[in-house]
Amino acid sequence: LLTSGSGRKLTRREERRKRIIEEEMANDDPFSREWLTPDETRAIEHREELRKKRTGKKTKKRRRPGRIVLLVIIIIIAAIVASGIGLYMTGKNNLLNSNISAVEQRAPEGAGVSGDALSYNGETWHYNDNLINMLVFGVGEEVSADGTERLAATGIFLWSYDTETKKTNLIAVPGHMMSDCPVYDDNNEYVHMNDQQIGASYASGGTTELRRYQNVATSVSNMFYGLPISGYLVIDMTEISSMNDMVGGISLRVLEDLTEYDAALIDGEQIALTGAQATVYVNERSIVAESEYAAETGLQKRQLQYLQGFMTKLKTGMLSPSNGKEMFEQIRQDTYSDMEIPEFIYMFVTMMQQNMDDEAIPVPVMTGEGDAAQEIRADQDALFEQMLTLFYQK
Repeated sequence: LLTSGSGRKLTRREERRKRIIEEEMANDDPFSREWLTPDETRAIEHREELRKKRTGKKTKKRRRPGRIVLLVIIIIIAAIVASGIGLYMTGKNNLLNSNISAVEQRAPEGAGVSGDALSYNGETWHYNDNLINMLVFGVGEEVSADGTERLAATGIFLWSYDTETKKTNLIAVPGHMMSDCPVYDDNNEYVHMNDQQIGASYASGGTTELRRYQNVATSVSNMFYGLPISGYLVIDMTEISSMNDMVGGISLRVLEDLTEYDAALIDGEQIALTGAQATVYVNERSIVAESEYAAETGLQKRQLQYLQGFMTKLKTGMLSPSNGKEMFEQIRQDTYSDMEIPEFIYMFVTMMQQNMDDEAIPVPVMTGEGDAAQEIRADQDALFEQMLTLFYQK
């Protein structure tokens, strides 16, 4: 029985208060005792002590709502992480089993093909099934040999990732490299195979963007004797300015004299590129280059340099709670891919984890022939040996 401090009986109002408090405490309301007077608190604690002695049971403690909310949040986060891991692994498996190029494996004269094996110089090679080969390239405007402007594939890099060893190789493919490229008509029907620049295969790939992207991938695969390509990521080179500004600009040392396009782009100068300067830096060829090959490789070195700087800034920005989501959405708007969400997650996360400071591996080429006509041709024997070393196992 609760009594007042003087020992008198409780009034009706105090009795009602007692019942309300006891009902709340029976429901383990953790905040009910905050409203008790000191006498009421001592009386209730005394009653609980007597009950423990009689029953041998401890007073049941209320799990605070804050703890329940925290537990729910932890469960939700765990579910999201588990879902993300599931998507990540699904993406990995899908990419390992994907080959969008649909080009048959073949070998040059002097080498043999038997099933999935290649024989060369008395040795047998098998394709490394642990590889994911992702084609990364841009689409932008360029001037063709006849002086007309056209949209073409540029900044073509083959990103090859070994899922077992975690080793990455980045192969630079010149846009003016010649290859067997499929040609499609305005009805997107196949016409014939043409010996032409890989960059130009975008324009000859029909009328739909997806068909054109696919055509670039097929042309690169043809150059590598039917190398499997898991997917592609295409960057809109006309949107480099907005992407540059999104990450706060890229600081770098200018690799070539580009003062013909912008007076600030002096060879060797350290500069923080504006959006307009970034557009020039990754799209324009040097007009003072000694040859077409020198102009092409110079452009690719600048494109890779810019990409490395961009990825570094992107990593930092993506970790920001305020900028990360906006950056991801901007990237999704300015890039295109044949990948579904699981594959995109796997590729994006894996690329962000890699060291992008390595130099790209150049494709071995034959110099001299066709320079005036903007043609670059691969040294077939050296290219085949390079392909075996990078993509195959003995």
